[in-house]
Amino acid sequence: MTGFRRGERGRPARRRCSLLSGGSLSSNETGSGDDILLGGGGRDELNGHDGADEIKGGPGDDVIRGGPGFDRCEGGGGSDTVMQCEA
Repeated sequence: MTGFRRGERGRPARRRCSLLSGGSLSSNETGSGDDILLGGGGRDELNGHDGADEIKGGPGDDVIRGGPGFDRCEGGGGSDTVMQCEA
């Protein structure tokens, strides 16, 4: 599983991850701030914390676990889940 370490310094306010072809993409423990994950086909998962977290997934299961703030999931075919987690 790929991802970003919590508390990573020097990262921009918005982290963008992209996958244009089939496969799975995961962003784990991205920290506070706005996190965006653009996924292709396959299982796409975003574990966000405070801030606006957004996932745009293609066919397959798309999961977003967001903290306080606006959390949005635009899923393709498959099972799409949005979970609001406490801080």
